[in-house]
Amino acid sequence: MKRLILPLLCLFVLVSSSFAWMTLPVVGGGGGGGTDFTADVNCQGAWLFASGSTLTDSSGNDNTLSDSGTVTFDTNYPTGFTTGQVGVFNGTDQNLCIADGDLNADFPAKSPTVDFAVSMWIKVVNPVTYNSYFAKGYGFHARIDYATSILTFEIKDSETTAVATNTDVGDTMVSWTHIVFSFAGADPTGTGTLWVSQGSFGSLEDATPLTYTNVKDVSDSNAFCIGSSGGSTQHFEGYIYQPIIFDRTLDAGEAEELYDNGIKGVN
Repeated sequence: MKRLILPLLCLFVLVSSSFAWMTLPVVGGGGGGGTDFTADVNCQGAWLFASGSTLTDSSGNDNTLSDSGTVTFDTNYPTGFTTGQVGVFNGTDQNLCIADGDLNADFPAKSPTVDFAVSMWIKVVNPVTYNSYFAKGYGFHARIDYATSILTFEIKDSETTAVATNTDVGDTMVSWTHIVFSFAGADPTGTGTLWVSQGSFGSLEDATPLTYTNVKDVSDSNAFCIGSSGGSTQHFEGYIYQPIIFDRTLDAGEAEELYDNGIKGVN
């Protein structure tokens, strides 16, 4: 009997080791276990679009979104993610906004000289001219111009003048794309840094510097909107996932972690 037990034990160890080698790899993000950015003291708004609380701000700042046009939500996630839900925008009359007076006092982009950073996943369904997906009136405005395949980040200094920096990757965003834009504001100049990722971090834009001039400290009282430029113009048609905004800049390591593990540090 003892002679039989030892060979069987060795066989069990061998089989167990074989199955360990067969463990499937993570297909998308980094598998979780990262930083919970919604708990960052400088996080001023984070929206998971979770079932039952789709418009709730997960940062704890009570920046609850208001739904115009009845935005829908589904689980068409970027590969590797399953947290929360995805916002689906029809490109016609839908957006999620917060009036300026309802934003917390430290919310960025009320003035263009305030440091801030934004991160989110987007996927365009209908590539038409001017798909705006993130805006705070005359503080900043992010859009895709499909007439020229340009991804644009505008830092506006008045109602008539906008300072914009463009990058020629807009036509690729019919697939899930992760964007991080970090802005260090000053009067009269400002510096932006852009990461745009598909498949691997920084694959389309990796810490691309963006220089802005004539940036002035002009107060902005317009609504903050996801899915349009605000009000009834330049509506976005497609999917938006895990938008988050900070009142500070982000570095490359933080941008990569957001790409890998999402805003909660878990996929």
